[in-house]
Amino acid sequence: MPKPDKQKMQEMSALALGAFKRYGLKESGGYPELRIVDRTHPLLGGKRHARAVIYESGPPAVYLSRRAYTTRPETVDEYLQHEASHIAAWRKYGYGIKEHGKEWRDLCLAMASSPRVCKTERFDD
Repeated sequence: MPKPDKQKMQEMSALALGAFKRYGLKESGGYPELRIVDRTHPLLGGKRHARAVIYESGPPAVYLSRRAYTTRPETVDEYLQHEASHIAAWRKYGYGIKEHGKEWRDLCLAMASSPRVCKTERFDD
């Protein structure tokens, strides 16, 4: 699959920045890194389009599949908001919460641009 071109990466970065700002991630520990990877990347497991990760050292990251990057901007924005909500929930409630549990869902629904962002089946397919 081709690498994102410069213009597409700028658009993607702007969408990511918007999603991260929506969830207040800068104020609470810095912005995550956006990493565009193949869907076969170990963190995506061959089936996910995106995934948020927090590391013991270094900034958190949002991995987005190249396949997802080719979709419509509003879909990519929803993926980015979904993953940003995970990082915001971990920062607010700690790392022991369930991935799509009550704390995450309540925070996601309160801050997302659309309730679709907070659906789990669409992101785990």
